[in-house]
Amino acid sequence: MPPFLQTAFDNLLSPMVLFFGLGFVAARLKSDLELPEGIGKGLSLYLMLAVGFKGGVELAGNGMSGQIVWSLIAAVALSFVLPAVAYGLLRVSTGLTSPMRRPSRRTMGPSVW
Repeated sequence: MPPFLQTAFDNLLSPMVLFFGLGFVAARLKSDLELPEGIGKGLSLYLMLAVGFKGGVELAGNGMSGQIVWSLIAAVALSFVLPAVAYGLLRVSTGLTSPMRRPSRRTMGPSVW
């Protein structure tokens, strides 16, 4: 088997892709697939660890390069910028007020005042 096919096959059989596929198929079939809370928490922890471990192994194999450092900087910057942009868009599109402002009579009703 050619190496690129072997790599594609290995990636398709990774736990992350298989769980995503299971969830996608269950949603498409409108299944009432429900895992007990403990199993759901365990699976989410396992998937986070698997993704982190896989990334760490790849990083250890390739070493720290300038491209990786810039990618990490961009990821941290986006983790601050995107929520701020989303909040701004949500305020504009829905008319939300700041949580620090005093509520109006319209939102709380006349009985509060």
